[in-house]
This record gives sequence, structure tokens and C-alpha cells, in this order.
Amino acid sequence: MPRRWVRSIVVLALVALFASPARGEGKRDKGQKVLEQGRRAYNLGHWSDALADFEKAYEISGDPAILFNLAEAHRQLGQTADALRLYNAYLREQPYGAEHEAAEKAIENLNPPVAPKPLPTIPPPVAAPAPQPAPTPPPPVAPPPAAGPPTLVTQAPPAARPHRSKWPVIAGAAATGALAAGAIVFTVSGNNLYNDLQGSCGNTAVGCAPGQVDSVRTRDRAATALWILAGAAAVATSVVLVFRF
Repeated sequence: MPRRWVRSIVVLALVALFASPARGEGKRDKGQKVLEQGRRAYNLGHWSDALADFEKAYEISGDPAILFNLAEAHRQLGQTADALRLYNAYLREQPYGAEHEAAEKAIENLNPPVAPKPLPTIPPPVAAPAPQPAPTPPPPVAPPPAAGPPTLVTQAPPAARPHRSKWPVIAGAAATGALAAGAIVFTVSGNNLYNDLQGSCGNTAVGCAPGQVDSVRTRDRAATALWILAGAAAVATSVVLVFRF
């Protein structure tokens, strides 16, 4: 193999040998720097910033001791479930770590106390029922009296119906008939006049005079009014007839 190739391989091996610890050391320094930044934020009471720095430091270095710092930050933020999970993770990774007693104490304080179960209530003894006195025999029942002659119930005579005058009914019937007769007269006369006008002036180009047309309309209105009054008189007569007789 040429000497030049051997020299190149040796140089590359030396570079790789010294570069690997440097990269590892740089990674540790970066994780330590972020961890120190999180501690400063924690001391200042910036719990959210401290939590973010601790998470980043743990991702960089993977140091299990940072789990305790993460649990403390979650506890300060009131995130009890996450704090308990990380305390237990810290004790699982470092059961004899420097903060194991503090982690155990924090777990004890965060876990709610278990209320004792109530003792079963024993019912009081049931007292024996008091003796009941012997029942008193019922008094003797007297025999029913001898049956006498049946008592007759007489029915009171029906009350005499009060005399009611029939004149309101007669007057109502008469008024109804008169109004109906007047309505018939006006209806017939109006129809006759209408037919006369239709046969005479109704066939001309000029037509009938307004007075003639008004005469037909007047008779028609009078007939309609009389029919209405006759109907009202008939209804009133019927009401009087029903309630008075």
C-alpha cells in the first residue's frame, strides 16, 4: 500500500478519536447550560419557563436526576398528576438518589388521604311485644221488635201550576204575521214594478229614469227590512213560548 494512503488513514483515525469526546463534551455542556437556565427561572418563580428548560435539558442529556426538577416544576404549576408521575419516575430511575427522600415526601403530600370506611351500624335489639289483654266479648244483641202493620206513605198532591197569560205569545204571533204580510206586499209590488220597467223603458236606449229605479230599490229595501223584523219577532215569540209555558 502506498505510504500516502497509510498517512491519510492514520490522520482520519486520529481526527475521529479526538472529535468524538469533543462532541460528547459539547452536548453535556449544552445540557448543563440549559439546566442552569431552568434553575434560575425556577428560583425567580417562572415555573413555565423552568419547566420548558428542564424538559429541554433532559432531552439533551438524559440525566435521570432532572426528573426531580421536572416534577417540582409541575407541582408549582398545580399539575398534580404530572408531578406524581415524574416523582415516581425519578424514584424508579434513582431509588437512592440525592432527592429520593424529598420525592417520597412530595408523593405523600400530593396523594389525597384515604378516608376510613365507616363501621357498620348495629341495629338496636327489638323489644318483645307487650302481652295483649283478652278481647272483651261483644254485648248481647237484643232481638228485633215484632213487626207491626205497614206504614203507608201518602203522596202529596202536585202543586198547581201558576196561571200565565198567553197575550205575549198572541201579540208576538200577530206582529210576526203582520210584518211577514207587509214584506210579501213590498216584495210582490217591487217585482211587478221591476217587470213593468224592464218591459217598457228598460228596452229603450235611454233607459229608465233614476226616480223609477229608486222606487224599485226602495220597495226591495223595505221588503228586506220587514223580513228581518218578522224573523226577529218570530224568534222572540218562540223564546217567550218556551220559557213561559
